[in-house]
Amino acid sequence: MRVFLSQYNAGGTCGILNGQKPYGNRNENEVDFAEIPWQAMILLQTNRSLLCGGVITRPDVVITSASCLDGLDAKNVLIKGGEWKLGIDDEPLPFQIVQVKNILRHPFYKRGSLHNDAAILVLAENLRFAKNIFPICLPRAGETLDAFYNGAGECVVTGWGKQVLQAHLAGAIMHSLNVSLINPGECQAKLQSDYPHLLEQYDQESCACGQPTNPTNNICRVDIGSALACTTDSQHFVLRGIYSWDSGCQLGNQLAAFFKFDLEWYEWAIGLIESARFAQFNSGAQIRGQNRLSGQIKGGQSGIKGSGAGFGVSGGLGGVSGAIGGVKGGFGSKGQVGFGSQGFGGQFSSGYSQYSSSSASSSEGFGAEIKGPVKSFSASYSEKKVFQSEPKIVTYTTKPEIVTFTTKPEYFTFTTKPKIVTYTTKPQIITYETSGSGTNPQYVAPGVTFNPSFSEVVGAHKHNAACKCLEGKK
Repeated sequence: MRVFLSQYNAGGTCGILNGQKPYGNRNENEVDFAEIPWQAMILLQTNRSLLCGGVITRPDVVITSASCLDGLDAKNVLIKGGEWKLGIDDEPLPFQIVQVKNILRHPFYKRGSLHNDAAILVLAENLRFAKNIFPICLPRAGETLDAFYNGAGECVVTGWGKQVLQAHLAGAIMHSLNVSLINPGECQAKLQSDYPHLLEQYDQESCACGQPTNPTNNICRVDIGSALACTTDSQHFVLRGIYSWDSGCQLGNQLAAFFKFDLEWYEWAIGLIESARFAQFNSGAQIRGQNRLSGQIKGGQSGIKGSGAGFGVSGGLGGVSGAIGGVKGGFGSKGQVGFGSQGFGGQFSSGYSQYSSSSASSSEGFGAEIKGPVKSFSASYSEKKVFQSEPKIVTYTTKPEIVTFTTKPEYFTFTTKPKIVTYTTKPQIITYETSGSGTNPQYVAPGVTFNPSFSEVVGAHKHNAACKCLEGKK
């Protein structure tokens, strides 16, 4: 059995800004309380740490980034709605925390690649709508982003920022940044020239590029998993994408990538959710839609046939797996299935496999596995990580350490007696005879010129045998 629903729009009041006191600081890109009521936070159940952002689309559904939930089951995930200032409870309206019951990842999402990076979170209980908790609007079928590529309208992305989520900064207020979308060709060229390592993550079919409208704003001040919310009438904001990845937190030439919201996949998933819920309360009955045409589904069979928006059911509905013939057992090899209330039909001919995870604590009848309409992927891979975290800025607030020595300076005292050298050799005594000190007249006293005449020298001499002066003379 397949249930088709009209698009949920919260009575025409979806996507409305509800800003009120207390106000945020616009110079810091802060929003007012309740200004962005569709913003959600994704929490880890064990310690309620912040994982990423999300967007409320129904009382029981939040959409986020699939990569944010890698490795997690539904039982490990909570969502928080109505938050504004982290860690503050005295706000005008309370926040709400709800357990996730099922995670439905996009069937084309594959870990290690950021293509089709989106997941639907089915909640275990409905959020209670208030001014600070309210859904965003959804686009109409067939709408494209062409007008926004050409500069029409306005798009915003919201959240608290990567650094805040990593550090869990108490008192941090939600931010909002205006984003300008870039046409696919220009985005491809920018990535090729400035960020070639990110080219493999870019897929024109499922991804849209943008950059902060004001280049002084940092895209890292908002959250992965949050909505790319756009408006053309300045009244109702519409979900056009999910913030998936970016080029980093350095200002100047930032690029951000958004999963293009896939309305067909979303409505298919919501139809499965409602079909499973509805099947629990009906058995052995024939149900016909309001429109002219009806299809037939036989309990326990593997085929679905039908066209148009109406449907019929014949045969007993023996639970989810028997009634739907595809929620647990898988759709048949051939069949047709409609999407939405406008009778869109999609024909498919291949087998399908699971792309959802469910919470073990489920109690409201959607505990069955859900089979996707297309192939899912399961493979080993070598994961290449793209780090999107803002560089850590460390501020030292500790006063520089002043070292004071309290130990008394050490005084060194030499106790060894100085070495006295004693010479035992008898000193050599040298006697100098100073001129003028003798009686010999040839000794000249200092300062006296000695220049005797010949007569003075000879006259004073007396010849004798000893002098030998006259030897050999007659």
